[in-house]
Amino acid sequence: MNPVKLSSFLGVNNRLPPERLRVKDGSFVVSAVNGDFTDAGTFRRRAGFASVLGGSAAHSFWSNGKEAYMADGSSLYYVTKGNSGNITRTAIATITPGRQFSYAVAAGFSYATNGIEFFRLSDGTATPVGVPAPSAPILSAGTGGALPKGIYIFALSFRMADGRDSGISDVARIELFTDDGSIELPALPSLSGAATILYMTPTNGDDLFEVGEVSLTHTITAVPPEGARPVAVLTQPLPAGHFVRYLKGRLFTANDSTVFFSLPYALEMFDASSDSFQFPAPITLLEPCINGLYIAADKTYWLDINSMEMREVLPYGAVLGTGGFRKDESQVWWMSVRGMCVGDQNGQVVNTQEAALALPPAQFGASLFREEDGLKQMVASTFNPQPNTTAARAWMEAEVLRKETQP
Repeated sequence: MNPVKLSSFLGVNNRLPPERLRVKDGSFVVSAVNGDFTDAGTFRRRAGFASVLGGSAAHSFWSNGKEAYMADGSSLYYVTKGNSGNITRTAIATITPGRQFSYAVAAGFSYATNGIEFFRLSDGTATPVGVPAPSAPILSAGTGGALPKGIYIFALSFRMADGRDSGISDVARIELFTDDGSIELPALPSLSGAATILYMTPTNGDDLFEVGEVSLTHTITAVPPEGARPVAVLTQPLPAGHFVRYLKGRLFTANDSTVFFSLPYALEMFDASSDSFQFPAPITLLEPCINGLYIAADKTYWLDINSMEMREVLPYGAVLGTGGFRKDESQVWWMSVRGMCVGDQNGQVVNTQEAALALPPAQFGASLFREEDGLKQMVASTFNPQPNTTAARAWMEAEVLRKETQP
């Protein structure tokens, strides 16, 4: 066998036939496994790893730098590291098995959702997102009060001890036909851990004002002072999704082909009549980047957060689960159906690999930003690839399986 002199490595290229892999500035390779190409044109193997925590069907491990969580079977776990360095986990919530979780940090909390369950996480506790609204109050007219005759409208909400409010209930209307009357509210609804808050209008008024916290049986004998106006009229808890992200005072979730967004700074509530976008295909990417969000469905779009206007940025979509972001959040990336794409904070996108790589279509994947020994890399791994019809074919389409990957 004749010796072959290797020049600087330029990376992977499977679009060129083997006889054209060597170019003026160096050489491409057809395939590389568990290695890094450096800026100096060299190639080195990646470091290995060791298992520190096992599970029967573990997935969705995530950390915000201070806390860590993972899913396994029918439980969501809080993962901690002891003083001796041992890693342990504690079950904190019951979940639907096998559904991947998406996470986001917002307003001092972490949020986790798998499309069915939706939690607010803090210090190893999982609280369901959103406070359900109460039913409308039941009203009856009484005597012996100081209410003028006229029409009165009432509504209720729940207020948790941590300050979260539910949406407002449906309203209830009653008319008093004589002066010096009263209004009785028997058997008001309740919620464990929450106070019941009553709202009513002035006599013949249209605007609701807060009366305050009431017990389960309450009687109005006089028009109370006008309190605060309710802020959660016609709102509901933000739906769970297969994505959750945070940007500029709002939470965003994506469920199937719909993106929902919360009220500003009321992260767990949304207006079902207006706070959503519908797409023609399931959503495979939802990544915020300072001034907006990248959303991929049938195509890839940029949503300007200031104007809430959307425009197309790529005529193709993304591989589910491959979105990621730089630490300074100035750029995001994802694996598209045509290679790795990088987007900036103004909705400008560059496909970094399309010219050199023809990638097999994949159903889903995962990605990370890796920084080690001076290298900064956006790494994506895809699963369930389909046959690649656009790569060069003049080389053997097989790799020797490493021993540890053998079934």
